[in-house]
Amino acid sequence: MDPPAMLENASNFVADNIIQTNAKTATNNQIVFVEDGGRYSSNVQINAKKYIHYEAPVFYRTLLLLSVLGTLLLARLCLRPTQVELGPSSLPYHPLLDTLPKNPDTSGIQAEYLPHSRANDEEAVWRWLDDSSSELILWIYAAAGVGKSTLARHLQQELRGKDQLGASAFLGYGPPDSWGPSTVIELIANELRKLHPGAAADVEKAIHQCHGATLQTQLENFIRDPLLKLNLPYPLVVILDAVDEWYPHHAFIKELALLNPYTSLVRFIVLARTSPEERVLKLISIRPYPLPPVSTAVLEQYIQTRFNLIQWDYGRTPPSEDISRLAEKADGLFVWVATACSLIEDSWSTSPPQDTIAAILDDRHSVGGTERLAQVYHRAIISRFPEPEHQQALRTFLGATMVLQEPLPILDFSLLVGLRQSVVQKIQALLKAVQTRQPTDSKHMVHPARTIFHRSFVEYLQSASTRPSVAFTISLEDPHRRLGLASITELTRFLPAQNLSSLYLSPLRRYAVKYWPLHITNSAPPPQLAPHGYWLHTVRCSTLLDLSKRAARFHWAVLFTNMVLPGSNVNEETLSDGDVSALLRNVAAALRAGSTKTLPFQIPCLEVVVRLQWNDADNWGELGHAYTELWDYTSSTESLQKAVTANEYALRALEENPGSRSDRANFLFYLAKCLWQRFNHLGDPTDIDQSILLYRDALALYEGGSVATMVNLALSLQSRFEFHGSSADLEEAISLSETALAVLPPNDPDKPVHLNALALGLRHRFRDQGTTVDLSRAISLQVEALALRVQAPDHPPQSVSLSLGNSLFLRYERMGSPGDLDDAFAYYREGLNMYPMGDQAHWLCLNGIANCLERRFANNQTRVEDLEEAITLRRKVLTFFPHNHPRNVMARNGLARSLSIRFKFTGFIVDLEEAIHLLQTSLSSLTAGHRDRPGVLINLCNAIQERFKHLGDMEDREQADLLCREAVHLLPRGHP
Repeated sequence: MDPPAMLENASNFVADNIIQTNAKTATNNQIVFVEDGGRYSSNVQINAKKYIHYEAPVFYRTLLLLSVLGTLLLARLCLRPTQVELGPSSLPYHPLLDTLPKNPDTSGIQAEYLPHSRANDEEAVWRWLDDSSSELILWIYAAAGVGKSTLARHLQQELRGKDQLGASAFLGYGPPDSWGPSTVIELIANELRKLHPGAAADVEKAIHQCHGATLQTQLENFIRDPLLKLNLPYPLVVILDAVDEWYPHHAFIKELALLNPYTSLVRFIVLARTSPEERVLKLISIRPYPLPPVSTAVLEQYIQTRFNLIQWDYGRTPPSEDISRLAEKADGLFVWVATACSLIEDSWSTSPPQDTIAAILDDRHSVGGTERLAQVYHRAIISRFPEPEHQQALRTFLGATMVLQEPLPILDFSLLVGLRQSVVQKIQALLKAVQTRQPTDSKHMVHPARTIFHRSFVEYLQSASTRPSVAFTISLEDPHRRLGLASITELTRFLPAQNLSSLYLSPLRRYAVKYWPLHITNSAPPPQLAPHGYWLHTVRCSTLLDLSKRAARFHWAVLFTNMVLPGSNVNEETLSDGDVSALLRNVAAALRAGSTKTLPFQIPCLEVVVRLQWNDADNWGELGHAYTELWDYTSSTESLQKAVTANEYALRALEENPGSRSDRANFLFYLAKCLWQRFNHLGDPTDIDQSILLYRDALALYEGGSVATMVNLALSLQSRFEFHGSSADLEEAISLSETALAVLPPNDPDKPVHLNALALGLRHRFRDQGTTVDLSRAISLQVEALALRVQAPDHPPQSVSLSLGNSLFLRYERMGSPGDLDDAFAYYREGLNMYPMGDQAHWLCLNGIANCLERRFANNQTRVEDLEEAITLRRKVLTFFPHNHPRNVMARNGLARSLSIRFKFTGFIVDLEEAIHLLQTSLSSLTAGHRDRPGVLINLCNAIQERFKHLGDMEDREQADLLCREAVHLLPRGHP
């Protein structure tokens, strides 16, 4: 161990001794402060304090320990290098990189990988990694307790040994509310630069460039660009474990589509309980891999390894039959075996290990995996807490840790929960047998349950369906109520403060400031499920109102806002006077102006507001907006459902309180928009029907009309046209777009958007009805939109460039004007240079260029290079749109067409065979009613007929005939 590390360990050891020396003498009077629990940074800040009462002998010992600690810290500062030697070169220290998020401490994880226990699965991973054409993501999924995380840690070590690990993140241990997609991208970048120092400069550059940037820009700057600079001959691997336990994972995984073309640079191994969703498979290149349970033989080997460490009473080792029966009873659940072994070897147990084995094997119930885990968890609890009063204390402890948001010192946790400190310490010691992680600071800290227990144990405690004889169910409402009330009560003890800027905040005080709204929100059913005014009569409400009577609410608001959003500069002057509800709304508004990362703190404030004033439509409307933003940020279906519900209750509150200052049309508009979003997400046609009705009602209420409502109604009608195919919807959508343009101010900055929206509707009608005037007008509108975009540098013209290119190419296809082909080519090139590579429009521009090159070759077959470039570009486009992506069919069909053309030109049968395979793959992904199926059938029929002409196989002729008949059956009467 190097000298700085030795000094760090020594200083931490001395600090822990100071804690232990003083904690034993803590009382409720003669309070002074002593630093404890921190880990020291370069500026020697120690970040936690406790209430300590000094006794004389303890006082002198503490002074001695503090002097030793000061000497150690000074030595650490003197030894801290300004540069770190890494191999032959010296790399500069980058202080800005220390601001990036870090992985939670997982050093206390107990599970160890049994060598060769998953040899087949390892081989599958290495095959995927060695295959240069493999998917971007290997998605390993299995039920709880099979050993996914153990495998993830083993793969991490193996890849690190090969210098092929890019980063790893165990998301199940992260803070659930503060880790958004941006945080995980930065965490990956931080791990990347630590493992590969050559990427440090680019990661530091990304920190400067990505403030407030989109997720795609962050992926490019933090991950793609540093990997390009490293220029390694093999891809680095990022491991993401427990990804489905992290609530924003939908949004994060969706954005990884940007990296589809870069599988030679980076790959991802994702571990989750469930297989990837169908909509994810449509966006990203993923290989699902179901992880099988380990064999009984492997479990027997694991049990024997654990048993070899036990000191058996009188040397009575268990017979091999018991080991076999335990392995069989586990039925592949590794976590069951691990927990059973922990119970057997537990030194706190009053029963001999042999008796524990007999008790575990005695249960003859034939049950599934979840019930089997419930049995072993119930035995662990009852054997350690046999008395009812002990079980009640355990329920209080476990309930509190299940809702706890961040670790707390034991003393502070005890004060918050209302348990004696000695009781908390005893419970923690007895629960070690069912912990999967033992944090290094567990002697003086209490950690959230999700970070120290297996997820299946936490789910067991919450399950309402477990057999009563083995259940230990804990409702979370009471722990939230307990912590919420204790937090508000704690606030009343130190607020208002004489001098807020110098106020000391202990961990307990910080927790109370930061999390009381969350706990109060979750301590009772939502207002819509409770009787009107129910919450106003609760103890929580009266305690909260008591806070306002003490004039402490402003000080809390300032502390809370600056804690959640550092640097916000919020003070009492920036928060207008009013009651608690008004103050909470102002706090939420201040956070909203900062970052989407504050949404998990905005929403509880607004949830408390609607509980205090449940019949105020404005309150519900603001809550609906916040949930809509959370949906945009996380793609969480739950957030979208809550946004719809909040907007529904805003309308209901408006009906019950007509005197509200709110505008009914606005609430109709926002509910209609949420329903339209939910239709696009879930596909329920009743949502789009209701959205259209609400938009119509809102439009009728606006005096002189509303451009935004017209445009959104047009979009909803277009969505329904695409779903049902009703020409009336399309006609109304076009009419609304025209009306919106007519009333739009001439210099409105959004005019190009409206011009292009109308153009798209007209182009859609041209494809549906073939009216040439629609296409000509669409092109004219897009030319006007492009000119306006060029004049407005804040509104880049790339979207109009792509759309105009598509319209010109469509007119060339219909009328054959060479000028349209050249112009389309130019607009595609222009859009290509403006779109980032991660945007799918970049690849649509490439596809457009390939179309132009293919047509140019058809006009002049001496330009063979045009056809070759078109095929090359089409192959690139196909790599971006993975299997089952809606545009994957377009990409496959385009490549098949270009290959068929080259076959006719060269006669190489391999091109025709590949084209037929591509078309067959496309056809298999299209349902019978899909609008693209007839076109694919015709193309496949033509390709197979060409093969028949070339090879003369009668089966090809028969198959082509069947395909042609199906295409004719699907096409409408009169179709050319």
